[in-house]
Amino acid sequence: MNYLQKEIADRFGKTDEMFSFLNTFSWDGMWYRDLEQPDNEWISEKMWQKLGYAYRAEQQKVRAWEGLVPPGDLMHFRAYMQKLGDNPPETVDLIVRFLHKDGRTIWMQKRGKLIRDADGRAIRFFGTFHDITRLKTNQDLLYQTAQAARIGSWQLYPQEGKIVWDSIVRDIHEVPSDYVPDLETAVKFYKEGESREKVQKYVQRAIDEGIGWDFEHQLVTAKGRVIWVRAMGRVEKTDGQVTCIYGLVQDIDRLVRAERALRDNSVLRSKSKQLEDFAYIASHDLREPLRTLLSFTELLTREYMNDEDAEVREIAKYITDAASRMDAMVQGLLDYSRLTHQNPYERADMQKITEEVLTDLKVSIEEKNATIIFSDLPTVNGYPSELKRLMQNFISNGIKFHEPGARPVVKITAKEIRRGWLFSVEDNGIGIPAKSRQDIFKLFKRLHGRSKYQGTGIGLAVCQRIVELHRGRIEVYSEPGEFTRFEFGIKTKERKLNER
Repeated sequence: MNYLQKEIADRFGKTDEMFSFLNTFSWDGMWYRDLEQPDNEWISEKMWQKLGYAYRAEQQKVRAWEGLVPPGDLMHFRAYMQKLGDNPPETVDLIVRFLHKDGRTIWMQKRGKLIRDADGRAIRFFGTFHDITRLKTNQDLLYQTAQAARIGSWQLYPQEGKIVWDSIVRDIHEVPSDYVPDLETAVKFYKEGESREKVQKYVQRAIDEGIGWDFEHQLVTAKGRVIWVRAMGRVEKTDGQVTCIYGLVQDIDRLVRAERALRDNSVLRSKSKQLEDFAYIASHDLREPLRTLLSFTELLTREYMNDEDAEVREIAKYITDAASRMDAMVQGLLDYSRLTHQNPYERADMQKITEEVLTDLKVSIEEKNATIIFSDLPTVNGYPSELKRLMQNFISNGIKFHEPGARPVVKITAKEIRRGWLFSVEDNGIGIPAKSRQDIFKLFKRLHGRSKYQGTGIGLAVCQRIVELHRGRIEVYSEPGEFTRFEFGIKTKERKLNER
């Protein structure tokens, strides 16, 4: 007979049967703590078996059970018991973790009743264990799910003027974990104006009429951030009186902002499509009268003017040149407006594309005695026709922008980078002043007069647009009188989740 059995026998008479009954029908075991003789601590055979151990008498040595509790938990438990001191509660209700023999964690609800002697002194605790591992696991899963979804719960007791927030609601409001709100301060978190007025209205209506709510609004956190939340409230009544209003708060800020961004992008895409259509129609319609002007000017010159009409012929030439430049600019604008691909990428062999460009520019290359250096350019994913136009614009500029008599040299290279390829096109031409390096990518921006260098001022704007279509960016480096180098990226790989 152990000392607990002896204690029961001394108090209640022949109670072997009673002890056996208690031990059998207790939840998952019993425990005993002697406040007068702390060495008399005990947990039942059933509890040892629950934790995977065969029961042996030597396991009942002083505090043997402590070896089954994680050290951190044991430290908190001892601090709790010490804090009770000489004024222990009538009942104990704790959640304690134990380590199963196989390494699993077993969650136990430890409940107990204080026993007093005839003089009313607290002398013993006696109670039961209840395995709540499944319940705790489900609660933890529910809490983790709520945390992931950013959903917290709250209760409002209008008769007491008390409001309770769970840890997730406090986290959403960005307040300390020990923050205790009242109704007035809780309402003030909602953004002044429509959001706060709605909350006040719905709370009052719930108290007066028992009607709940579900709406989205903005609140201002303790750190000053304005976020969107969804608030839901339900009413609980007793004898017709509202005794509790409870509900949920969900942080939907990212969702709302994503939806708005999607809507804004949709509007922008629609506007962009309208602008593209306008540019196409305008460019197409503008070219028709230009072609008519050119045709009639040519007809007048050929059919109605003779060699003596030199001045008129000069005027006609100015008209023809101006109309031709205008036609080239309109065509350039038309090409620019079409650079909005939504089609899938194709394999684009940059070595082959560059060779094709040199074939197309053969006359210019021979006229300027230019040298184009390139080799082993990679194959990328992209839009082949646009990439060909890109290389043609860069190489043409490299040949064009030189002092008279200078021999152009254009060097093209490519190197692999983390998420794609970085291309470089460098020439030995006149260079670009530092103050003009950002302006050159603007539509119709020209740095030189037409009498010296022909062009529409659209080429580099087209280049930038093409690079952006390939999810890259373009940079220019130059030293006036020495060189100009354009570098542009072609993105072929997606960023990994852990990359910054």
